[in-house]
Amino acid sequence: MTAGSRRVIAGVSGSLRSLGALRAGVAEAQSAGAPLLAVLAWAPAGGEIAYRRGPCPLLLRLWEQEACERLRDAFDQMFGGLPEGVAVRQLVVRAPPGPALVELADRRDDLLVVGYGGRSRLGYVVHGAVTR
Repeated sequence: MTAGSRRVIAGVSGSLRSLGALRAGVAEAQSAGAPLLAVLAWAPAGGEIAYRRGPCPLLLRLWEQEACERLRDAFDQMFGGLPEGVAVRQLVVRAPPGPALVELADRRDDLLVVGYGGRSRLGYVVHGAVTR
């Protein structure tokens, strides 16, 4: 492994389990001297298919702003702001979380950290699972 080539990528949604993943990602990045990429993936309310049926650019901007606020709030809840001793980049993407995170973790030495959702069978069918 080349020094400085590792990145830690943490999936963040604002859930309790994703906050645990964020904490673990920060700890790993600090100990490895690696940068942290905190990613919050979002989709329009009702999903992309519903949005295409009735697009509203104003709502889309509001949803994206809310996603940005959720990512900032996650750092505030866990660390009282951005943590010390680690380079943090925050990224908000409009995409399904699982595929977006896997696509971002495209380097050989990347470490992807996600929280385990623990959904019911119905929740898994409706929302899927980032860990899968």
